[in-house]
Amino acid sequence: MEREQWIDDVLNSVDNLNKLSPRESLLQDIRKKAMGYNTVDIKTVWAVAATIVLLIALNLRLIVTKNEQQVDVIPQGSQTDNPFSDNNQLY
Repeated sequence: MEREQWIDDVLNSVDNLNKLSPRESLLQDIRKKAMGYNTVDIKTVWAVAATIVLLIALNLRLIVTKNEQQVDVIPQGSQTDNPFSDNNQLY
């Protein structure tokens, strides 16, 4: 019972505290700081986006070209023919 009384006292101790409220000019100060940041020109954004698309396209074309140049025939008796070694150990 004494423990429950202590818990109630602790929980009720915050009832007498005053609520804090921000000062009136806080929202205006935040807006001023947000307006102070520099913005990026839309042309720069489009140029970066186009560069990224171009790099992705070049990489994909290089991958496709490399895959076409690889030989499709696997030589007989190669390591890829039988994935297990001669003694059938996996590692």
